[in-house]
Amino acid sequence: MSLSLSDVLGTFGPRVEVVVPADHDPVVSWPYFTNLLDPTPYLHGGELVLTTGPLVDDGFDGPTAAAYVERLSEAGVAGIVCGPKRIGDPDLEDSTHLLTELTGECRRQGMSLIWGGQTSFIEMIRDVGALLREDQRETAVWFGEAQRRLTHAALSEHGAAAVVEQLGQELDTWVICFDELARPLYRSGQAARFGASVVAALRERSVGILDRGVRSGTSLQGTELGAHLQTLGPAHELLGVLAYGSDGRMSEPVQQLITSAVALLSVAMVRSAEVRRERARLDTAVLRLLLSGAVEEARTTTAAWGTLPDPPIVVMAVASDQLPSSDLIRVLGRRVGDGRPFAAEYEGLTVVLSSARRTTGSIAEVPLEGAWIGVSQPVLYDSVALGHRQAVAALGEALSADLPWIRYRPGSMEHMMEAVAAVPGMDEQARRTLEPLTRYDDAHGQDLTRSLAAWLDAGCQWEAAANALNLHRHTLRSRIDRCARILGVDLGDPPTRHRLWIAVSLATPPDRQGLSGL
Repeated sequence: MSLSLSDVLGTFGPRVEVVVPADHDPVVSWPYFTNLLDPTPYLHGGELVLTTGPLVDDGFDGPTAAAYVERLSEAGVAGIVCGPKRIGDPDLEDSTHLLTELTGECRRQGMSLIWGGQTSFIEMIRDVGALLREDQRETAVWFGEAQRRLTHAALSEHGAAAVVEQLGQELDTWVICFDELARPLYRSGQAARFGASVVAALRERSVGILDRGVRSGTSLQGTELGAHLQTLGPAHELLGVLAYGSDGRMSEPVQQLITSAVALLSVAMVRSAEVRRERARLDTAVLRLLLSGAVEEARTTTAAWGTLPDPPIVVMAVASDQLPSSDLIRVLGRRVGDGRPFAAEYEGLTVVLSSARRTTGSIAEVPLEGAWIGVSQPVLYDSVALGHRQAVAALGEALSADLPWIRYRPGSMEHMMEAVAAVPGMDEQARRTLEPLTRYDDAHGQDLTRSLAAWLDAGCQWEAAANALNLHRHTLRSRIDRCARILGVDLGDPPTRHRLWIAVSLATPPDRQGLSGL
């Protein structure tokens, strides 16, 4: 599909001698004879420059050779071929003196230098021209056949997946198609070997170009994974990203084939978008089922196209003055990052259900411009209605304070703790939960229980808790780590923190609590 310098040299065999090999195998576009010291205005890239010696008045010295090779390199010349004779100069038998200055400069700049002493330039132009015409004929045949195979794949029962696989075969490289949430939908055979870290890196780049909201592409060159990423879908509604292996040098026919694949995949994604719009209506119906407590009915309904996020979940209520609900759902799906959020439009807001373990951090790290988010406490599916009320209340606070997101905190701790304390046996259970910590405090004269209580009461915010205890935050971190080891728990788990907060509220003596809300 493109004639390389190695193809040309292989055809001429012993008639030419490679004095300096190229640092890569460049594509040859045409043989071009010139003795100009600066022929670059007439070059388009890929030329094989044939010369019997640049015409200079004061001799072809080192600096002149350096500038000459540099100009040709910048013009994208495939290589330099020095010939045996100057035209019309019978006194000069050969041009071997040229090699003295050119050799060092070509080696330094990575330019191929060839001595064509056993062939004439007329022969070289004729033979290279024949090779180029044959390559063009073969390329035209390949492109037509490849187009036919891609179209056939698109019309098969596997559709977009078949297009991705066929494109990978045609280009002999890996191909991955991401959807509008930057989730990997389809992979070619070569992409199946990729580990999670590679796919995550490609997904991160896909999120970036999808968030820009305009049709575009980007290259990952100079990295361990050479790749190109191209958006799919119309400019007003990006529907995914096509990623494929690329070393940055693509011939025009290859670019045209990729353009065809992008068009076929875009059509498939547009059709999928129409299906998603219908599904959005079903998603709203599923949310109504969850809010009414009909959890099993909701699970049965969603089973046809996916599953609900694993509990415990958080409920997010989202408002925006810039993005419609459909765009918010796509953008939040990419930001949340767990790959399986459930989102629906409900009563003028976008409502998202997502895994409690990963949601809040990802939103806080990358706030969504022009949107406000209220996040509930972790809940189970039988308490989605409670989570929705909490999320709406938190959203109201976020709007009032003009903050990107706020997590719900109960407004009346006294009432909540009174209800918990009224449950028989709760105080004794709380004391048993904290017994390893209180026993350690009594044995070592420490006050770790109070430190844990203050940290939990501050919403696990290090700075606020450290100030309340008059400690440095690093000291507080050390104490909380020690609490986790003594209790044998994971304090990064929200349900665990919630359980311990209730325990210290019920079991810790008032003079050791340090809880401002009680």
